Amino acid sequence: MTTRNEFAARLLNYSAERDDCIGRPERWGSPPPLVVNTPLHEEMVTLADELWAGSTRLVWYFLVGGPGNGKSEAVGAFVRHLNANAHQSGYPPIFDAKTGQHGGSVPYWFYENLPKGDIALLQDISVPKTSGSNPAEDLLASLDLCRSQGGHLLVCANRGMLLRATRLARAEPLHEWLVPILEDIDKQSEEAATPDGAKWLAKQQGREIEIRVWPLDHESVLYGQGDGNPWAEPEGSLFDRVIAIAVGERNWEESGCAECPVHK
Repeated sequence: MTTRNEFAARLLNYSAERDDCIGRPERWGSPPPLVVNTPLHEEMVTLADELWAGSTRLVWYFLVGGPGNGKSEAVGAFVRHLNANAHQSGYPPIFDAKTGQHGGSVPYWFYENLPKGDIALLQDISVPKTSGSNPAEDLLASLDLCRSQGGHLLVCANRGMLLRATRLARAEPLHEWLVPILEDIDKQSEEAATPDGAKWLAKQQGREIEIRVWPLDHESVLYGQGDGNPWAEPEGSLFDRVIAIAVGERNWEESGCAECPVHK
């Protein structure tokens, strides 16, 4: 049998509005239909506040994970909060979906001005946008730009593309300085990585850069309970909250599904 429910229809439509599993910037203006506040979303809100107020050092944040792990939604949370800060301070939106560089090797690339600094946003370097393009090369170029211009950085990537960028950096003297940074980012994306991300300092051309990594692959896997397991799922875990919202009465019975016409 088939039935129609507004919540289910919006959820399915939202899932389909993607380019190669990458959320489009046009969707950043409003939260998704199924909203669950996660530690990463809270981290992105904190980052937006930090960069808006003005950080004492450059911040380069890498969200690392495979497709469907929440990188796009985390960026959306960051953009919404940063734009909200701009609105409250009488500024126009920092990120406008229409101003991004679309059509290059990175699907969506932005470089915008903040009141106290600049920021590059790469969403997402995991998938080549055009045939024969190489997002790894654009990542290296963006890191060079942020170093020379003094820009912050927020980038989504999978480990495979980061490893490709590392190989390119090793072969090019111009990018040699990036090799240890990229290698450490990969280490923080492995199974033994630090829960809830990691951060460390790097110095380049007299600039202090704080590298931050959040390994999203861990958050897409459910780990059982056990002593000494940093990834164990506690009672009331993120998984439990997602299920509670997804099947909750508010989105089904209370939205009229009980009275929906049913076709057998």
